[in-house]
Amino acid sequence: MVFTFILLFIAILFGQYIGSYVIQEEQYKYMDFISIILLLILLIVNGYLTYYPIKNFLFWDPEHETYEKVLK
Repeated sequence: MVFTFILLFIAILFGQYIGSYVIQEEQYKYMDFISIILLLILLIVNGYLTYYPIKNFLFWDPEHETYEKVLK
């Protein structure tokens, strides 16, 4: 749980840093297009990793002792 909060804090700091850099730029011409493309990429990666997780400790389910999605 502590690892989750640290990761959340790092992600927020990283997002704020990138956001402040982007806001300082003069041109926002392609910003909407880039954000939609990145959102779609994130959704596709999230959906793929939900059903086909990588075999490492981040995706290990200790309750069911599996890497796969457990359907009840």
